[in-house]
Amino acid sequence: MSGAALSALLVVTACGDDPNSAEKTEQAGEGNEDSAETAPLGGDGFLALACGEDSITVSRFSREDGSVQAEHVFSVADAEATDEPVLAHSRPVESLHSVELPGCSTEAFEDTLSGTFPITSNQAHDLAALVLPDESLLLVTIVEKINGIETTTVGAMSADGGVEALLPADDPSDFSGTTEKISARYSHADGGLYYIEVDHGSETHTVKALDPDSGQVRDVGDCGTRCERLIIDPQSGVLFGTVVVQDTDNPSGPAKISSFYNRHFAFAESGIAGVFQVQDGEISLSEGLEGEPALVPAGRGNNGRPFEGDWEHLKFSRSDSAGQRRPRAVFAVGEYELMLDDNEFTVWSLDPAEEVEEPFFGDPAPVVPRQILPGSDRTNEHPVLSPEGDQLLFRSTDSAGKVSWFTVPAAGGEEPVEIGTAEGEHASMVPIHWS
Repeated sequence: MSGAALSALLVVTACGDDPNSAEKTEQAGEGNEDSAETAPLGGDGFLALACGEDSITVSRFSREDGSVQAEHVFSVADAEATDEPVLAHSRPVESLHSVELPGCSTEAFEDTLSGTFPITSNQAHDLAALVLPDESLLLVTIVEKINGIETTTVGAMSADGGVEALLPADDPSDFSGTTEKISARYSHADGGLYYIEVDHGSETHTVKALDPDSGQVRDVGDCGTRCERLIIDPQSGVLFGTVVVQDTDNPSGPAKISSFYNRHFAFAESGIAGVFQVQDGEISLSEGLEGEPALVPAGRGNNGRPFEGDWEHLKFSRSDSAGQRRPRAVFAVGEYELMLDDNEFTVWSLDPAEEVEEPFFGDPAPVVPRQILPGSDRTNEHPVLSPEGDQLLFRSTDSAGKVSWFTVPAAGGEEPVEIGTAEGEHASMVPIHWS
């Protein structure tokens, strides 16, 4: 028998004559789904997140072809106290009263004097810190009853619903009373856990650091009286206190980001932190941040020296060429380089050695910005920096609505490389961390 005939026979035997082939294929697909549910979120690849009404889905995708390697769904409906905490120094919840998933809306809107704009390009700074990949845990806020008194503290939740408390229990009968612990965040930069301790008696909001290996807790610094949420810069590990306000049109609805919402970024190499004010498009920079890690409290104040360069009050307020939205500062992509959230991923240099006029007011700036994705006719959003800071991972949609994952050098100058397509329920996921 010839080689061609043998090949044909093998194909017929393997596929054409097996009446159960379709069933086997379906079972194989179910097996892949089962393995994704049990595989850890930690490992090579990138993490993406989707927010449901009462659940959060976190998936790990391959960097080679974009295939799903792991997928965990964290649902409030499954939440129950576990007797076997995952973290070494966590404890079982004494009497679980309620569990609150972290706010993670990827479709939030910001209202400005120029209109309403979707916040779609700065999510990684907020969302990446919600997940402990190696332990496949989601950080949550829990209310437990101790001696009949409700106390709020921070916890972690597994995909099977098991909830554990990260901190020792407060004694509500103590004279000083209890404090609220909120906004637990994980730093991929140093592996530490951070949270805000609110003392309503003294009206103080203190950022604390928890070593998950030893269980030791230490003070990081004062977060300001309006501090309600922590954001961690993924590359530098700088902590930012932020303010979240309720939607006045729907007080019982999810938290809505204020029109004065500040986007935060930090230059790891030069020790400069920046705040971009959404409402007026103003950037304020500070240098000489102190502490380990550095903490920028909520509000416009910070614990660093005012930036002495020419860019202290740089404004990105002019509409883009399409006149549809204003460019927004997103994050640092290199020493003194700041990326905007326009479709081309425009990068401006903030090198204090350069004498730069405000580029959108007055004379043209002598320093010409560069574009990582020049001339793109796709919708490009949700950029995430690689751990080394030299590559960008982002989600891109073509004119037909097909969503794909792409990578491109942060330095630009090269065509983006498609990793794979994001299909079905994965098409709405937001990349949050690149391991």
